[in-house]
Amino acid sequence: MGQKGEAKRVQIVKAANDLFYKQGFGATSFADIAKASGLPKGNFYFYFPSKDSLLNAVLDDRVQSLQSKLQSFEHNYATPRERLLRLAEMPIKDFENITRYGCPMGSLSSELGKCCEELETRTIEMFDVLKNWIAGQLTEMGQSPAASQATARHILTTMQGAALMAYTYGDPVWIEDTVAHMKATIAAL
Repeated sequence: MGQKGEAKRVQIVKAANDLFYKQGFGATSFADIAKASGLPKGNFYFYFPSKDSLLNAVLDDRVQSLQSKLQSFEHNYATPRERLLRLAEMPIKDFENITRYGCPMGSLSSELGKCCEELETRTIEMFDVLKNWIAGQLTEMGQSPAASQATARHILTTMQGAALMAYTYGDPVWIEDTVAHMKATIAAL
């Protein structure tokens, strides 16, 4: 695939990613994605033979974006505590979308778990990237590997719970309070 073809493929994935987040996977059609991407629907089948293959590309993109963000924390912050504090702040930067649509990872996982179990297993990859990175930071801070995994699960559960409650109530205070609590907890580690 040439540069022009790859650019179109990226354009489709970007539009699908946004629509899957805001409308849901099941409610998003190729026609919706065509309109959002500005590309004819017929082009999609050249790049993605099915909606499931497009979803896999979206999940690959989300995993890669998350890994890039976590790598930037590694590069920009000297200590694992600083990195974890930056992670805790991430929902603040996107609180409007989270309050309106929920967590991009959590909402997609929940939707796919109800209709497409074989695809839902792919969403676990996103959570594993985050959970394992958190555990790595905690291990670097001196926690045992078992304690690091347990604490990472707790942090991830707390983040997902805050996103769900902010979405449910339409109120970002759930995120703000949770971020403040997480930052205090991380600072005390």
